[in-house]
Amino acid sequence: MSTSRILDKIQKCMSLASSDNPAEAAAALRQAQKLMEKHNLTASDLSLHTVSEAEARGASRAKSLPAWVVFLRSTIGEVFGVQVMNRYQKLGGVWQNWAVFVGIGEKPQAAQYCYEVLFRQISADRNRYKKELHPRMAPRRKSRHCDLFCESWVQAVRSKVEAIAISEQDRDVIERFKEKTYGELEKAEWREQPPASSEQEIHAIRSGREAGKAAQLFRGVGAQPAPAQIHLEEGAL
Repeated sequence: MSTSRILDKIQKCMSLASSDNPAEAAAALRQAQKLMEKHNLTASDLSLHTVSEAEARGASRAKSLPAWVVFLRSTIGEVFGVQVMNRYQKLGGVWQNWAVFVGIGEKPQAAQYCYEVLFRQISADRNRYKKELHPRMAPRRKSRHCDLFCESWVQAVRSKVEAIAISEQDRDVIERFKEKTYGELEKAEWREQPPASSEQEIHAIRSGREAGKAAQLFRGVGAQPAPAQIHLEEGAL
């Protein structure tokens, strides 16, 4: 039996140990203790087993992410009480960024789903807004207008949600999990936009805010990507 399955069994015993039936609770606790002694497992091993992770494909092939992607990921992390890392990953010969959500229980999976839904919405809104821009606008200016639009979009979504603080105990467990799983992490890179400096750029911000206010979430399941070459970075992405 794998260590993971043994830890699952111990967790089930610990859950039964909180039963209102004294005999059942005592028996479950004894069974958990026996399993831990037999397999040389500690309370620390058990707490680390409560940590899980889920990942979602990012928006860019560049190592440095657009600011709006950083803001979206950090917003999702705060809403679901999870930590977020950036995985710079090579898949099919192409490097891409992935968001990695790390937290207790099923929180990372919920964060992944929410991120993927909102990312699809903001991408669709960005494309619609881009089509509204003057066709002769320089590509660099057009990209900046779209980035300002997306940053404002995320701010509008952020204003509608309530963050869940990660307890110090959970934070410590998550940090130990990250250290054990990934070792030393690098600081992530992201591209910060200068403030708006024209009426057109201010219009981009207003348009993004209005589009973000209409963002919605629907129930669904996100797909998990296959393992590949990776480069991990730490940060609220």
